[in-house]
Amino acid sequence: MKHIYFALLFLLAIQLVQADTLVIFNHAHVPVHVGLYSVKSNVWGTSIGPARLQSPIVSISAHAHITLERPTYTLMANRELIFSKQLADLKETLDADTYKKAACQHAGWLYGLMYHITEDENTLHGYTEAEWQITKPINEAFDSATDAMFNELQEHYTDGPYSKTQATLRVGQNICAEELDSTKERIKKVNATLENLLQQPIAQEKTPRIAVCLSGGGMRAAMSSYGLMAGLDDIGLLNGITYCAGLSGSTWFLTDWMLYGKPMDSYYEHFTKAISHMRMFSIDALASSLWPKYLFRQDTGIVDIYGIYLANTFLRTIKNKIDRQRVTFSSMAPLVRDGSWPFLLCTGVETSIDNHWVTFTPFEVSCDSLHFNMPTWAFGRKFINGNSTDFAPEPSLGFFMGLWGSALSGSIQEMIDTTIHQLNPILYNTISKILLNIGLSELRMASIKIKNPLYGLETHSYRNRNLTDLIFMDAGYAYNLPLPPVLKKERAADIIIILDASEDVHEGAGELKKAITDLTEQGINLPQIDFSTILQHPVTVYKSDNPQTPTLIYVVPLKQDSYDPTFDPKDEFSTTYKTSRFSYDEKSIDKLTGLIRHTIRDYKDTILGTIKEVL
Repeated sequence: MKHIYFALLFLLAIQLVQADTLVIFNHAHVPVHVGLYSVKSNVWGTSIGPARLQSPIVSISAHAHITLERPTYTLMANRELIFSKQLADLKETLDADTYKKAACQHAGWLYGLMYHITEDENTLHGYTEAEWQITKPINEAFDSATDAMFNELQEHYTDGPYSKTQATLRVGQNICAEELDSTKERIKKVNATLENLLQQPIAQEKTPRIAVCLSGGGMRAAMSSYGLMAGLDDIGLLNGITYCAGLSGSTWFLTDWMLYGKPMDSYYEHFTKAISHMRMFSIDALASSLWPKYLFRQDTGIVDIYGIYLANTFLRTIKNKIDRQRVTFSSMAPLVRDGSWPFLLCTGVETSIDNHWVTFTPFEVSCDSLHFNMPTWAFGRKFINGNSTDFAPEPSLGFFMGLWGSALSGSIQEMIDTTIHQLNPILYNTISKILLNIGLSELRMASIKIKNPLYGLETHSYRNRNLTDLIFMDAGYAYNLPLPPVLKKERAADIIIILDASEDVHEGAGELKKAITDLTEQGINLPQIDFSTILQHPVTVYKSDNPQTPTLIYVVPLKQDSYDPTFDPKDEFSTTYKTSRFSYDEKSIDKLTGLIRHTIRDYKDTILGTIKEVL
């Protein structure tokens, strides 16, 4: 651990002393006024305001550039470039609400030395150098496009199932009718499975709702998730699961597994080929994915590139690379509608003001703490007063995978290096040069702005309704276990099987501690957990005498001599299976998936006995 602490101290020291010169380009057709501000952040690093000016206010003429000295880092504050066409907007101090409405761009040392400002529909936007290199060709194409061409392109990209359907926001915390119907059908199958497995009759209304909660952790989480689900299949419990909740890497496995639609052992061959032969993206796939977003003036960033990469990797059975980028999340609705599969819950967090957990299903994107629910196919559309004002197409499943895993599971540079032999040389050299020049190759977290569905909603009391965009990212930014969606009262989970494949899980189950602390503070009933003994066994059951409290079955990858006395995940999670690694050989995949699978088989009596006790 010492080297980690030294590294963190070194990075902090760099930030404390670093004050360097930034170059800011104005590509707008009007002068722009800019200033560098120090903006107060919360404990998660999200800028919350107020913002205090740290540099002179400088005016940049149209199509010109200036330099500004970047201020030194201060604790619990972020450095941000704030800009406006009106000089009066850039005051010495901007309160939290004013800051949230301002046009700004993160300008800490991780974001590089060069920044770009553009104007679109009378609104200013900021870009880092990496983002600009991606957006510049498309912006230039827009500048040269005629209105007729623009309309024709919009028409082309709205030829889909919801291309003429206006989306309406649903306000509240209740789950949608489609989910209720789906889980009702699923419970019938769960009931039959459990009656056969436990050899006892179970009244339909007494059928326990079992949820699987899979942690994040990049490809390591995807492998571990496969091992758990294959193990549940081995002991006959897979069809006894009502809900599957995923975070980051486990969402990649869950969506790919359901789309593949074949038994676990058959799927495994596809899965190992996917993560042992990583596939980057081509220029045509990049253009195909980004054009619709630019046509409808949606935000783009590193998450888009990451999503293209993930779709190319996991959706490998779709031969056409462009078609891989056209698979949508809502297209998975038929898979869960009739109850054939567990109901799928993927997760992210919205971070524009505070952290808000967001649940993504093939039917809806929902945020309980902000009381909004929107059709999944309308995610990214512009909304005013609860109704969509454009017909932008649904983002691809790859984009959602990128958003759910936007901690990037390692650096962009590592991702590119993994697939260097598959990249177009020009594309590789261009991206590598950008990353080298601005230091983005080590960036581990990314976010994406999405048009705010609450915007202008007069009946809504939250400050977020005044923001034009909300900011979404990997739920691991809060904590690495997707417990909030399965603990929602309407889902009424009786038993939650938690698989924790977090990189630091062997250091005291820290992510579970964070989750339990947060959920308890929200008044959610959970069984008592003794963290001093939690890592003594690979499977531990926690239950309460209160029938309203769910029983937790906590699964953690631990060394087991009965499986392989030489394989110790405690040693290998930060080396062989580190979160930043993207590609694995089949032997490494077999080792980790096999350990989890062996664990579930080994603890079959404990797991099934727990279900009987709950009954």
